[in-house]
Amino acid sequence: MLESNDLTSSETVNITNNARDELLKVLTSTDTHLRIFLRFVQGQYSYSMSLDKQIHPRDMRTKINGISLLIDEISLPYVRGATLDFSNAGYKINNPYVDFSKLNEKGCTGKCTCGKGGCG
Repeated sequence: MLESNDLTSSETVNITNNARDELLKVLTSTDTHLRIFLRFVQGQYSYSMSLDKQIHPRDMRTKINGISLLIDEISLPYVRGATLDFSNAGYKINNPYVDFSKLNEKGCTGKCTCGKGGCG
């Protein structure tokens, strides 16, 4: 039975076999999760990921190809439909449904203090 914060794999991301194989090398502990999130740095949105042992109350959770995945509720709409891949260049997250150039136009420009994607 799914808990309220659990997602089905079709609601989140695709993890390629190459990415899965590399991630399984570093996810040696069963209590370690892959966190994928949207970040805002210097006026630009981008994807980021990290290893995390803590599940926060507003995290959405799923398991894809043996990888325990966490996505915060703010990032979820932007991560949904993405593909995580691995090549010689490293990890790459691609999402045909999100246009960062349009998203970045709504972000901060010039000198301002940014937080959670807006100026304030």
